[in-house]
Amino acid sequence: MNILYLSDTRFAGAPYRDASTRYRGYHFAEALVEIQHVADVGVIDIIDTDIIARYDVVVILRPAMSRKLIRIANLCEQHNVVFIADFDDLIFSTEFADSSPQVKNGQATSEQIVELYNKHESAISLFRYVTTSTQELCWQMQEKHPGAQVLHMPNGLSSYWLKYNSFVNKANAIRYNLVGDNDQCGGLISYLPGTRSHDHDFSIAENQLAHIANNNEHTVVQVVGALDFNESLFSDGKIQRGSWTDYINLPSLIANSWLTIAPLAPTIFNQSKSHIKFIESAAFGTPHISSNNPDVAQHNVEGLSVITSADQWSTEIDRYRDRDYYNQCSDALRNYARQECMAKASIPAFLSFIEQASQHQTHEDTVPLSQAG
Repeated sequence: MNILYLSDTRFAGAPYRDASTRYRGYHFAEALVEIQHVADVGVIDIIDTDIIARYDVVVILRPAMSRKLIRIANLCEQHNVVFIADFDDLIFSTEFADSSPQVKNGQATSEQIVELYNKHESAISLFRYVTTSTQELCWQMQEKHPGAQVLHMPNGLSSYWLKYNSFVNKANAIRYNLVGDNDQCGGLISYLPGTRSHDHDFSIAENQLAHIANNNEHTVVQVVGALDFNESLFSDGKIQRGSWTDYINLPSLIANSWLTIAPLAPTIFNQSKSHIKFIESAAFGTPHISSNNPDVAQHNVEGLSVITSADQWSTEIDRYRDRDYYNQCSDALRNYARQECMAKASIPAFLSFIEQASQHQTHEDTVPLSQAG
């Protein structure tokens, strides 16, 4: 089977840099190639649409209405190619614009986000088949587009990424950041926001984190990436800033951390987010503490703490100060990530989804080009 993933990432020359394209395109493509399928990843703005006929399936990542998208939809219909939309964020419902991270963090107005989301919402009409990264998004899509067949296809880790970083060993962490008394440990509590839209999220935990760091000799909070927060809450030496790092260098950053954290404000957007921060941390044996989120809370493994109230940050962080328990968690997380959190685990259901779509492929007309926005 030949499958093409198309992204609208702004990193047209290096789409792998985009986290969404990486997880929703490259990781699944890699897993498909491992079992002898052909799978390619491209960028929709620069793709030559003449190649569409070569594929059995075309997956559009975060589709937005455009003339080119409609042209691709028509070509897929003409050549009986299964045409799938993929969403990994709640960007297809304009009614949630006011709750979007960009609006919450003052990076865009509600009107700007409505205009952006409307392009995604309009694009849904072109698709009969949709995949989503979380169950919450699956339910939202079924409500928005009840006529579509929707498959929950969780984000998963890349086998190549793990193999490439096999030298990154948590056994070295005691030399790095597990410091303190013989039976106690501490070190860097790392927050890795990735994008510029997490100020509001971090604010829900910054007071608790500052108190914990200020009152524990061997605890430092590390923020890697763009984040605007109240650094004055932290005593000298208790906050460490780092610039954004790419995916290739992420493993050593995670492994050198004592803990990773993911505070999340209680919004519908965050309830729809995936477990990426957890599975990346688990892959390198670093315990992870997250605000309550359905995609994270579904996991049951030592080394994962899900916070449901602000006062739990201190309690959960203290759990990992016992060195023996910490090492036990680290081993459990590494094993769990490789057994339960790989991209290849989603492929059988995806192939079955495609087979059913192929069998029920209809020949309804797509939207004519004259109606493109």
